[in-house]
Amino acid sequence: MADISLVEIRRAFSENNDQYPPVLSLAQAAKLSFLSPSTLQRKVSEGCFAKSVRRGKPLRFWRDLLVQEIMT
Repeated sequence: MADISLVEIRRAFSENNDQYPPVLSLAQAAKLSFLSPSTLQRKVSEGCFAKSVRRGKPLRFWRDLLVQEIMT
């Protein structure tokens, strides 16, 4: 699969930083990943996206790590 570096991801989002900031809400992460919020929550509870998620209320996602996990 794709091996994309964090530097490449940051560069790709440099112009969309207002729409997709470095720390994403559940809604933003769902939109970015093309998953519904409920599907994304289920995947997190199943152990997916372990590097990119901060569990708790509210759920938060590290944008760059989330993209990296999706791409691999």
